[in-house]
Amino acid sequence: MNKFNEFDNIKTPDDWKTINFEQASLKNHYSIASHFVMLGICLVLIFSSFGIVYAYNEEFRSWLQEQFQGEKIECIPQMQEDKMWELDGKFLVYYHEKNNLKIVDEVYVFIDGKFVKKEVMHKQGKYKLQDYSFDYVRYQNQIFTFNEKGFFAYSLHLMKDELIYFGSTDNNLCSLNMKTGEVLEITSDHDSVNFAISPNRKYILINKNDKYWTVYNTDKHTEKKINEINPYAHNEEYDFFGEHNLITYDDGEETVIINLETLEAKSLNETCLYPAPSSFTVDFYDQQTTLHNHIDGKKLKINENLENYRYSIYQNRYIIFDSFLVKKIVFVDFKEQKYKVLEYFGKEEYLEYFVVDNQYLIINNTQDYYIMSFQNIFS
Repeated sequence: MNKFNEFDNIKTPDDWKTINFEQASLKNHYSIASHFVMLGICLVLIFSSFGIVYAYNEEFRSWLQEQFQGEKIECIPQMQEDKMWELDGKFLVYYHEKNNLKIVDEVYVFIDGKFVKKEVMHKQGKYKLQDYSFDYVRYQNQIFTFNEKGFFAYSLHLMKDELIYFGSTDNNLCSLNMKTGEVLEITSDHDSVNFAISPNRKYILINKNDKYWTVYNTDKHTEKKINEINPYAHNEEYDFFGEHNLITYDDGEETVIINLETLEAKSLNETCLYPAPSSFTVDFYDQQTTLHNHIDGKKLKINENLENYRYSIYQNRYIIFDSFLVKKIVFVDFKEQKYKVLEYFGKEEYLEYFVVDNQYLIINNTQDYYIMSFQNIFS
């Protein structure tokens, strides 16, 4: 398992670069016939992004400022051209490689719309005669660990008070109290991998080595089996939303909502929009596009025909459509029932979009990376 969370992204048409997910042709009523491994997110690889950082492109920045009417646009911190980087949740990590090893140079944390450089700390200890150590950067109740050694294999980003949840080298879910140093083994089957923690820190999904999934309740300290998730499901094929819900697909590729508190599952009886798990379908009629939410029954009409656009979905809320041929980008905030149409940057640019904190959008053309808030986009 790759311990790095995979990020939501959208990629532009085949003229620019090959898309790494399969998308069925859009018809009057949208349906997906094929299953795929995504972000490659919402959401979500969704992929863990990496690349060389280059000098800013003033033309690209000017286009952004023109489109967003001078709203505040932040730059991602830059380093030398020989530095690699990856976005891992709220953390921006710069590193270089030496002898096929990744050596972390600097870590930034996303705070109030900016990436801020943070000091790297070190933690070490012993559990059942096994040593462990790791370097980390912490901001409030979020943590990024690296250089893990010994019993400690990899961590989840979201902490609960002083508890950090981590995977051990013998395939168990464990917790570490960062204040007291106490380590607890939550599972003991040596078969627990591929963890995911809900935003409210209440639920942790556990894959039992491609056999089945369970959910661990961090309040009640109970672990229960979930039958409705495909044992082979990848991280991008499910997502948390609301206080207790998980959205995923059943064996027939129809969207399913699972209440993680009661384990009740409800099929939406629809194959909803890929690539990230969503509750949306879309209709095209004349010069309009209509999005349907099959959870609450709400609709959103867009006065553009987006049938031939590429799209991506973030956190079952934001949808971004774009088309190089039509030269437009359409941002949708379904929750707020808003959308905005932009005239596309008039060059053959390969664009990617990333959503952070459910409030900010990172947009780039593979060289220049800028941050803006959705509040400004839809203002």
